[in-house]
Amino acid sequence: MVLMDRVEVGADMGMVFASKGWDGEPESRKMDMQVRDRMVHLLYLLTDRHDVVRVAVASLPDAMRRLVGVVTSCVGRAESARLAVGVLANLSLAPATLPYFLPIEKDLALVAMSDPSLAGMLANIMADVYGMNSL
Repeated sequence: MVLMDRVEVGADMGMVFASKGWDGEPESRKMDMQVRDRMVHLLYLLTDRHDVVRVAVASLPDAMRRLVGVVTSCVGRAESARLAVGVLANLSLAPATLPYFLPIEKDLALVAMSDPSLAGMLANIMADVYGMNSL
């Protein structure tokens, strides 16, 4: 763990926390969500450019599953879910990412059926993946 300006930054079981500790305080939780949102936004910007980057991100272990986790866990935080769906949309533009979408297709379908605000975006992702990329 590293101490930066009295804010402890570290990892715990694969989760990175920027707060002083996961003590359940609203301010700590808010800070962790803000860091997560900024990292997902950065990932969105990185995957917006080249297929090589898209395939590299999609092929990372657990990357796709974690993005779906952000989409499904952002109850009350629609912008966070939209950012994660945006990353998935960028990844779907590379034909070589098709195999990485197969394990998460069920989760994407469930989210699309349960959240009307994300249904259109997720339908476009699935159309890109299974329409254009499966040829």
